[in-house]
This record gives sequence, C-alpha cells and structure tokens, in this order.
Amino acid sequence: MINYYQSHDESLTEAAGKYNVLAWQICVWRKTFIRDGYSGLEPYPKGRPAKVKHPKKQIRDCS
Repeated sequence: MINYYQSHDESLTEAAGKYNVLAWQICVWRKTFIRDGYSGLEPYPKGRPAKVKHPKKQIRDCS
C-alpha cells in the first residue's frame, strides 16, 4: 500500500479509495514505516499476556 502510494501519481484519498482503507491509516502506516522500517508494520500480539499456569503438584500415595 505504501509502495503504491509513493510510486503512483495519485492523491492520498484516491489511493485509499482504491484499496478500500481510510486515508489516515495510510498516513499512520507510512510514518511507522519511515520510523521503524518493515518490522514496524508486522503484526504483534494484542491484549494482556496469558497468566502462567503452574504445574499441578502430584499427590503421593501413602500406602
């Protein structure tokens, strides 16, 4: 998307309409790409991390 916008002579609104995204989202992606490169555009896990479950203690047989 960023490559298309930068290599074609279209406005931000026209490029956004072609790919059915909002124009502000292209701006955010472009700024992130300039700041962090490709790694900034990779998906990352969202939300709180899962709680660590401790293994259950084994009960010894008292026989």
